Amino acid sequence: MNLSLFDACFRQYQVVLANDEVNQLRGAQYVYAL
Repeated sequence: MNLSLFDACFRQYQVVLANDEVNQLRGAQYVYAL
């Protein structure tokens, strides 16, 4: 198994998860602002 390739995929996955959390926080703030 190519560890560098796995590491790159894992980092990309972490970035996607982080973006999901940010989007959820923005959504909650938007609803709260209403």
